[in-house]
Amino acid sequence: MFTDLEIGQHGPTLEEPIRVDLTYPIQWRESKVDLSELAKLRKEGWTTNQLAKRFKRKVSTVRGYFQDFQRLKVQY
Repeated sequence: MFTDLEIGQHGPTLEEPIRVDLTYPIQWRESKVDLSELAKLRKEGWTTNQLAKRFKRKVSTVRGYFQDFQRLKVQY
């Protein structure tokens, strides 16, 4: 039934290594947002929706950046 297995004295043994090579493209993290540019555009009057589209992020993510600015007392 299996050509790569043999039944030996101590049970089944592999005759040759079984190998599978698969490659999957993954990205663990999104590219970083330039926070200084984000703050500059916000100061110029860009809305949260515009910034989200510009930086390809969710609106909630952009709001989170501004909350971080407030928490860290960053003025822009």
